[in-house]
Amino acid sequence: MWIYAATTLIWASSADLPGVTRCTNNVYLVENHSSCFSIWHARNIKGATLVHIDAHEDCRYVAPDKLETLGRLTAERNYAEIFRQSDLEYSFRYQLKPDKSLFDIGNYIYPCIMDGTVSRYYWVVPEKTIDENKLVFLQEHLRAAYRTPSLVFSSMTNNSFSFMLSNCTIIVTTLDSLPQQEKGTLLDIDTDFFLFPCSLTESHIRGDLLWDPPTVCELLTSRVPAPSVITIAASVSGGYLPVAYRFLSDGLFGYYANGTYPTDAVNLLKVVTAMLSYHPIELPPPRPNDQVFLAACEHIAGLMLMAKGEEKTAVPLIENAARLNPAYSKALLDMAEAFLSMGKPKRAHAMIDKFEQLTTCETSHSSAARVRAYLVEKNLEKADKLSLKLVEWERSPVFLILRAGVLTEHGLLSEAIDIYREIVNKHSDNGTAFYNLGYALARQGKISEAVDNYRLAIRLKPDLAIAHENLGYILMSEGKLEEAVSHLNNAAALNPFNISTLNNLGLALTRQNRFKESITCYEAAIKLDPERPSIQANLALALINSGRISDGIERCKKALELKPDWPEVINLMNEAKRKSGYQESIR
Repeated sequence: MWIYAATTLIWASSADLPGVTRCTNNVYLVENHSSCFSIWHARNIKGATLVHIDAHEDCRYVAPDKLETLGRLTAERNYAEIFRQSDLEYSFRYQLKPDKSLFDIGNYIYPCIMDGTVSRYYWVVPEKTIDENKLVFLQEHLRAAYRTPSLVFSSMTNNSFSFMLSNCTIIVTTLDSLPQQEKGTLLDIDTDFFLFPCSLTESHIRGDLLWDPPTVCELLTSRVPAPSVITIAASVSGGYLPVAYRFLSDGLFGYYANGTYPTDAVNLLKVVTAMLSYHPIELPPPRPNDQVFLAACEHIAGLMLMAKGEEKTAVPLIENAARLNPAYSKALLDMAEAFLSMGKPKRAHAMIDKFEQLTTCETSHSSAARVRAYLVEKNLEKADKLSLKLVEWERSPVFLILRAGVLTEHGLLSEAIDIYREIVNKHSDNGTAFYNLGYALARQGKISEAVDNYRLAIRLKPDLAIAHENLGYILMSEGKLEEAVSHLNNAAALNPFNISTLNNLGLALTRQNRFKESITCYEAAIKLDPERPSIQANLALALINSGRISDGIERCKKALELKPDWPEVINLMNEAKRKSGYQESIR
């Protein structure tokens, strides 16, 4: 077992402002980006140029009555109350209804424009280039985000465009097209910039990043010299930054606070990139020089062990990372989801319990994970009650999808489909909703419509593993094996802990007579759960067909231990013995 931790870091606000995790002079690290509003106002910023490095514009419309309340609280310098009415955690903890928040991580810049804090705003998107299709998409999105259909856009270069909002000039640009800025500019970086291949997408990058963080830091130092304030957001709790990359936020902070990009962050990125690219890694990340990165090392070491199937040693490391730095507590819910994909709802409940113990309360995120665990357990009564609580708290797409999933399991397919259609009509870019709509249609026997929705879900969200799996399964059933294997391979790569995916991929490969590959899939599934007789039987068949008859017979015996008197397996074993010259048979 890999152990790094000897001491516990105390993670508390290092500035008087709530929401600030670390602070050195004019450099601030926050967990949720909405905290930047108070930072800029506390420093009496007015008429500033803001360079916002992010996959999201964070500048959606805020209603006038909320702006009025916010103006009053700002004049009173009541930043604690502003934090209470804007930080996501209060909503997650069932302490503030989401529709009652003054603003959030998605629109904290808008009130800064309206009150004159920001007079020029650069939104720097992750794209290397903005093609015509992306240009149209971004402009339509911005008209909707600002609720201003009459926005007039002006093209500045091939990779940027501008428009006016109130008295502010807003420029959308790529990083390479960002012009040289004057000293005193506000520099605002969301770490999720590095994890998305483009702006406004649900799908994260897996493997090599599009932008190298140290290189971006050096470029920004040249383009945005001597910023008056530098704010860096982690964005883990909102789901925008995967927990495994939380260390990047500390890497960025280290660069701007100390002048050099931390070696620890460089080393961790190499390990995570290799791990998520499925390259073999035998050793954990090196022990960090700076204890700020200790939680990241514990977490990543735990993920590596989990990928090897060493659950008993992996989980304590992931738990310890969450104790060292509460930002890593979301990993406990991620572990719950991993256990659910393995068909282990009891282990999932245990991880949810640990999360709630660490956070000292039930949250909407833990409630949602609990509903999914109840669904795996077929405990529809508890799933029904808790999913109703969630949609009564917030009718968000996530909770509506969960509620419709419960209705689907109740067999109320028409009601579920109505909810899914409601979501996709309002959120036409929600790949998860299209997937679930496809699943419900498949349950109704409308396979062609289901396939169409699965394909749309994958186009919108290419990393949605379950959509690849279900589409692959249908294609396999229709005999379209080549495309089926392609989608099932994608599903297995995206979620290597999903036993169902590994089994289905093995079945498709077996039907292609690719027995060596199918054996690898079945063995991986059995390593995760050796007590499933169907997978033991599938492995037996693949072994026998590949010529490994003795091994296949042993797997038949294992399947029969788990499911005695299984006629098909008895016949398979007897036929294998007959071919190999065995005299004994089972009757």
